[in-house]
Amino acid sequence: MKLTWIELGGGRIALSHRPKIKAIAWLSDQGCQRVLSIQGEQESPKALEDAVLTAGLSWTWINVGDGRFPVGKANKLLRQGLADLIVNLNAHESVLIHCSAGIHRTGLFAFALLRSLGLSEAEALEQIAVMRPQTRNGMRPDDTRWGNLIATENTTP
Repeated sequence: MKLTWIELGGGRIALSHRPKIKAIAWLSDQGCQRVLSIQGEQESPKALEDAVLTAGLSWTWINVGDGRFPVGKANKLLRQGLADLIVNLNAHESVLIHCSAGIHRTGLFAFALLRSLGLSEAEALEQIAVMRPQTRNGMRPDDTRWGNLIATENTTP
């Protein structure tokens, strides 16, 4: 597992697939302070939460279990997660963002975060490619559509 961090909003972010339990202590060695998991209950986030907290890291869970365009509850949860993450970054935290494969939900969320912090669409996609090329290469039009919607609202999510 290789992490590429970018500085953002006073903190740092990196993107990944779901980390293996045995890799959690290594995340701390890489300067990670918080793990943000975008996973549904069916993906057993509790085991990851326990490992993250045992390693002395903070954990944020966004209970969204699929990579479809966010509507309803998923939209609300992801927007709240964005607002919370911006607070974490402003507090100078280093945050690992992941879903299961680290592609659709991770890309959608990272893109929305970058767009909400003022990056253009091209800049946001470029930064995602820097952090994790697999995420950028797997992103679909709906993954960028949601982030662009957030950016055009011109408000904090």
